[in-house]
Amino acid sequence: MKRTILIVLAVLFLGRGTVIPSVGAELPRAQLDESERHFTRAYAYFLDRDYWSTLDYLDRALKANTYLVDYYLLKGLTVERTGDFDGARKALASYLEVRTLDRTAPRILNCILAQERLLRAILGPLPLASRWQFSRPDLQREWECGFFRPFNVVGLGKVEALDSALCLSDTLGDKIYLSGGEGRFRSVPVDSPAVTLPLGDGTFFVFGSSGDVFSFFDLPGENISLDLRGRIPSHVVDASWLSEGEFAVADPVARAVDFYDRETLQSLASWTPQEGEMLFEPVGISRYANWLAVADRGNGRVYLLETIGRRESFYVKVDMPRDVLWSPLGELFVLTEKGEIFRAGIDFDRREIRNLDRLEVGLEDVWSLFHSPHGDLYGLDISASKLFKAVMLPSRDAGQGFLGLFNPVLALDKDKESFLVDATLGFPFVSYFRNTHAVAHSVWNDRAIPSSMHWMPRAPLDALLLHRPLKSGSVPTPSLRSARVEGGRDVRIALPPLWSLHRGTLTNVIVDSSISLSPEDLLYLARFCLENGLRLDVWAREIPSLALTRVSAFTGGTTVFSLAQPPRVSPPWSRVRIRIPLPRELSSSGYPSRSMLAVYLDIGLVQMKGWIPLWPDLLFP
Repeated sequence: MKRTILIVLAVLFLGRGTVIPSVGAELPRAQLDESERHFTRAYAYFLDRDYWSTLDYLDRALKANTYLVDYYLLKGLTVERTGDFDGARKALASYLEVRTLDRTAPRILNCILAQERLLRAILGPLPLASRWQFSRPDLQREWECGFFRPFNVVGLGKVEALDSALCLSDTLGDKIYLSGGEGRFRSVPVDSPAVTLPLGDGTFFVFGSSGDVFSFFDLPGENISLDLRGRIPSHVVDASWLSEGEFAVADPVARAVDFYDRETLQSLASWTPQEGEMLFEPVGISRYANWLAVADRGNGRVYLLETIGRRESFYVKVDMPRDVLWSPLGELFVLTEKGEIFRAGIDFDRREIRNLDRLEVGLEDVWSLFHSPHGDLYGLDISASKLFKAVMLPSRDAGQGFLGLFNPVLALDKDKESFLVDATLGFPFVSYFRNTHAVAHSVWNDRAIPSSMHWMPRAPLDALLLHRPLKSGSVPTPSLRSARVEGGRDVRIALPPLWSLHRGTLTNVIVDSSISLSPEDLLYLARFCLENGLRLDVWAREIPSLALTRVSAFTGGTTVFSLAQPPRVSPPWSRVRIRIPLPRELSSSGYPSRSMLAVYLDIGLVQMKGWIPLWPDLLFP
């Protein structure tokens, strides 16, 4: 039997339910009709995520009917998605002053406050711990290489990855191996390469052990040609970008960490610790925001250097460190010669180690640590034949996700009526979410409805670059949408029209690290990206701040060090579709607490909640 939906028209909600009877009855019918038209138009824009048009028509509706209390509810939901915490709080508080018995608005407000606390913790200096799940997957299966390993490494140097770019340096075999995606690797002959660093736009720098510096541009399907950039007076075992114009290398022969200009290869500074019982022996370095971790095997220490000023701040004692690597959210991982993995939680404000935990043992074969494209940790042995993996899992500190609902439609499938609701997820736990069963429940019209969720294909990359004025003669790469800004106020002015134009395709926002952004600006930008399923990436024109780096990482973003060519960053895994089957008889109420669709999405240890007003008579089939 065909299901029937009995609908109380939204006129009841807009005309009567929102007006104080003793006063509202005196309003002219034409004025109420005008308010209704504007509110209906605002609702349509809201469903289509055109937030600033929504706010425009909401203001028109309120001007026509100043007793339109539900203006504040829809405004709160709208400005929340624009990234405006304060605006959402104030609007919902104003709504609750009149609708004191409403059951839905307090839940929405509490969720917004919890998300704000999480984002402020991410912006702060304290460690934000995650849980980690270790495994030893088969290399060919993990990287989809088929039956044969696509490289034959004699003696591995360092392995570096930036997004999907993966570079293995075979120091003893005089080759580098560059990932081409889908398990394919290309080899390039280089004399004794120590480490190969991707810049993020298809350009790579190769650092030879004796100080030779090469570069090349990876053009798919074309042969790779190395250009000799020059030589630096360092014996290199590891290197790291600090910004677009600066890099650091670890030199165990001169017992120093040296800093160089990228373009000229001129020395900028050199650093050696002032104290230590044994000789300083730097064997690995890793950058996170404005901090550089240096593994000193000779003294059994890992130093933390503040790269702006290049001075030692503090260190943590770890016996015989072999390599170091930062997690996306700023935990420091240390691999030792004994095959142990330690994790250090760091208070960057007080310059101290809050905790040091041993997470794994028995990894004596592991030689180099590096990132996976999804923010997990990998390790390879010296012959690049054995792989270990650590998957980042949510913890109590970082177990909050962001769920944005939009574009609901009424669908008929095999005589079964359902709501189909598109949604975006904001989170950093890509591997965990993609491999964990999701449980969805919905509440609408005071009824709990078991629902289902499935992942949508990733959209093609469509990035927006927010940047300060470029050097004379430089222009943004033509494939990028871009806007020139100086500070946070300019960002808030530039985003609305750009989002309104490109909201259907935009996937990534790339922020120039030299833009002056206050903590409130970063909160706004982070929430906007998380609410709309966008990835926030960083262009390190200058050494990026800790807050910007962590906020970017929480959206699944990364840091790139050049945009001379189109960026090679990935679009996020953020789009899902939720199917909500309808009961046989269901009526829509004009009252917002009943007509508000609430979706609860549980993915393992993370629960995400989203709300959207749902009036079926205003939807398109």
